[in-house]
Amino acid sequence: MSKITRNPRPLEPLREPALRQLTKDHLIAITGDGPRTTARWQAAVLRAISELMRYSDTAREDNQDLRIPFAKALHDLYAGRKSDAELTEMVLLMLEVESAPLLGNGPEAGTASGNSDR
Repeated sequence: MSKITRNPRPLEPLREPALRQLTKDHLIAITGDGPRTTARWQAAVLRAISELMRYSDTAREDNQDLRIPFAKALHDLYAGRKSDAELTEMVLLMLEVESAPLLGNGPEAGTASGNSDR
């Protein structure tokens, strides 16, 4: 029987190059609370979502998986410059970074420092 844990696991060695690239390209910022997505990343995801919502197949509720707009955003940003394996690692890393606050592994979503009582 597997044990479910809410503690974040350390980044896998394969994720280090993805983290370095995303940080270099200002899609992730390293803060005292760990990696956080930047406004540049959030804008890229919103553009991807906007484009995907134009098509009825991707606009259906059962197709609303964050990996889809994340993959599209990264594909658009790195068009032809990254392999499928590299893009996959980036998608998984961004999903982990974005979901950490929702799982209680970082600051609250939408706050830079986690202080929501400002």
